[in-house]
Amino acid sequence: MATPKPKPSHAARVSAAGAHDLNEELTIMLSAVEAAIVSLEPGHPARPLLFDIQTAAQRCAWKVSGLLKYTEAKGAKPSPEVIEYVIAQEPA
Repeated sequence: MATPKPKPSHAARVSAAGAHDLNEELTIMLSAVEAAIVSLEPGHPARPLLFDIQTAAQRCAWKVSGLLKYTEAKGAKPSPEVIEYVIAQEPA
């Protein structure tokens, strides 16, 4: 008989919901920045700023990857639950 897995902790569930939300937003930001960079001439003055934004978003994506590893280690999966709802469910 299989042993049931323990329920993920509240922290793991918050992390999973947050990682899911952040991953979605970062995907949009990185796609938009990439499209903007490609659309501008190489010498355009906005390009260096866009590269800075792209680098910052990539660093955030790396941090989200760490959240995802934490959630997996704690038995939670990325979740489309609204993070505010998950936070409000904090056990007493």
